[in-house]
Amino acid sequence: MKLKSLSLAAGLLLMSANASATFSIVAYDSSTGQFGAALASCVRVGQTTDISDFLNVIVPTKGVFTTQATVNFPNTNLENAKAKIQSGNYNGDQIIQWLKANDQDSTPNVRQYLTLSTTEGFAYSGSKIPTTSGSLVGSDYVIAGNTLDPNVLTTMQQGFTANTGNLKSKLLAALTSVQNANIGDNRCTKYGVSSHTAFVKVGTSSAFYNSQTNSKDAIAELAKLIPNP
Repeated sequence: MKLKSLSLAAGLLLMSANASATFSIVAYDSSTGQFGAALASCVRVGQTTDISDFLNVIVPTKGVFTTQATVNFPNTNLENAKAKIQSGNYNGDQIIQWLKANDQDSTPNVRQYLTLSTTEGFAYSGSKIPTTSGSLVGSDYVIAGNTLDPNVLTTMQQGFTANTGNLKSKLLAALTSVQNANIGDNRCTKYGVSSHTAFVKVGTSSAFYNSQTNSKDAIAELAKLIPNP
């Protein structure tokens, strides 16, 4: 994947240096056959940069994959994961094991991955990602994060599973539940916000918000952009 402009490149270089602190979810709606993803982080990127293009891939009818913690740009690991999902010859665990053995710069221990097919999900957290990390795997979702306040992952899980709306609504609820609990990326909560960048993506449609100040919560602002998901 080629970066689209010098300004975008600069924004992504900044994110690459600070990409560790993140909480995210990938999910599947069996009633519609849709895959989706949502993510929030304390990274600071340009206002018009949709980071879902660089951290997440959805292959319709087959699966979804998100890369976080330390991420290189171009994100060859994500491109390789996409190719393996498209081939239909690998399950999520096999893709993760392949990526660990063939990491683009031989540092799989600084990566965190989430992946989900129509039948099962998997997560991987490298041994050298920041502390307070982990994952939760359900029948139709995978949640993972690092550099977090306590209870972020379980709060996301509760927000997602308690929501009875469509997939976009459930993904947004996973994020807003964290913001409403006044927790999140622990580099951002010192400013009284959960995150500085956030997105919700279903299929090929995404909504995102990138805060340009410490005081604006990305999840709260994102929710304003999709008030009736």
